[in-house]
Amino acid sequence: MNPNNKKTIKTLIPKEILYLGIWLDKKTHLKFNLDKVKKNFKNLVNILEQKKFTNGLKIHFFKAVLHSQLLYGLEIFDLTENDFKEIDTWINKKVTKFLLKINPHSPRLIYKTEAKIDSVRITIYKRKYKLIQKLNFLGFEKLIKLLPFREKESENINWKARNLKELESELDNYRINQLKNSPSWKVRKYLKIVTIQGNINKQQKYLKWKGSTSILKLRTFTNYLNRYSYVMNEDKSKFCKLCKKINNLDIIEDLDHFLWNCPAYENNRKIWISELKNINISHILKNNNISNIIDRKDSITLLALVENKSIWKSLKKLLNHNLGIRANKRN
Repeated sequence: MNPNNKKTIKTLIPKEILYLGIWLDKKTHLKFNLDKVKKNFKNLVNILEQKKFTNGLKIHFFKAVLHSQLLYGLEIFDLTENDFKEIDTWINKKVTKFLLKINPHSPRLIYKTEAKIDSVRITIYKRKYKLIQKLNFLGFEKLIKLLPFREKESENINWKARNLKELESELDNYRINQLKNSPSWKVRKYLKIVTIQGNINKQQKYLKWKGSTSILKLRTFTNYLNRYSYVMNEDKSKFCKLCKKINNLDIIEDLDHFLWNCPAYENNRKIWISELKNINISHILKNNNISNIIDRKDSITLLALVENKSIWKSLKKLLNHNLGIRANKRN
């Protein structure tokens, strides 16, 4: 065999090698994972829609089945920013549009924090850490040097963390810093909500309740109100159409206007506020009470309290009534 004959050499080296379900070529393996998950995603959505599962259960099934398939084996590869972006973009579109039913252009940081879906980068960090721990335990330190590390990863993650709990703490800080450093005004508002709650690194409890999508849309600022739909090019105007129709006024239709100020919902608002005043929140916010929140017209704190089922039900009821009025008066 002539060693200079490139054609001969090429036939001896297989383009694709599969070992333990992992293609040893990164592009092949990434495409293989994506193709497999795309086929399975439609079936999962159909099952979830038929059974009418809660948003919390939908996320649980997605993470347990498809998220695991999609990221299987990727911890051994040197993933680039484009690789992370490709996977995250697919997840973002499918989870928001088909599972959670919110606008796919909503900031990823918000819905992923709300539903406790780790970014691809963080999930790969965890898997890589577990692999390192196993190799250390088995005495294969030399193999660790073969794993791809990027400078950006090394700066953010303490790979010498003593255990997974310590690593989780590192990753929690990483998530919080991502929210704090985001230029998006939506993310800044959302950060206020979860800071009041104090459970930034847990899936929100209300997602496990039936009919949580309307509250999810409010908390992620991807709802039907013109202030938010206008930004996402879903509406031609950011002003309240009812105020324009009734009083010929151009008033921005944001959450504060919708909940506290729009005259079209005044009757519903009075009933809602009287219901709110009977709800005790002293066990949630020690230095606050519901009357203070109402007096301040504090929408952000109110959204932080939806983990209380009485407040969640009351707010959901108001939304349904107001949206009914909104639809009738617009026609």
